[in-house]
Amino acid sequence: MLHTTVIRDATVSWRLAGNRIAMETLTDLASAHRPACRVHADGSIADAPEGAPGTVYFGRDDERPDLVQVRDWLPKHAALWDAVRAQYWDAVLPLDHPRFRGLGEVATMPYRR
Repeated sequence: MLHTTVIRDATVSWRLAGNRIAMETLTDLASAHRPACRVHADGSIADAPEGAPGTVYFGRDDERPDLVQVRDWLPKHAALWDAVRAQYWDAVLPLDHPRFRGLGEVATMPYRR
């Protein structure tokens, strides 16, 4: 299942891959003037001319970086990464209330593919 987490003007898509978070994309509307790029699991960056402006595509196929790697690469989105982590724990170990409730401007939407 594809999960989408939104905070302010940034949206990230991710999946559960066993017990880890496999990152798919980050779209930052504040960076919509920048061309799309792909960040591979090893941290190398390539242009993604077919992608939407302001979007970062992570890895390919089964070689997706995890949340820890992406947090290191893009620390300015710390609040977004905290929201992803909270939504991850809500998915794998639900409580009677969502963990992301106290994180501020967070909207989360799971999508099935």
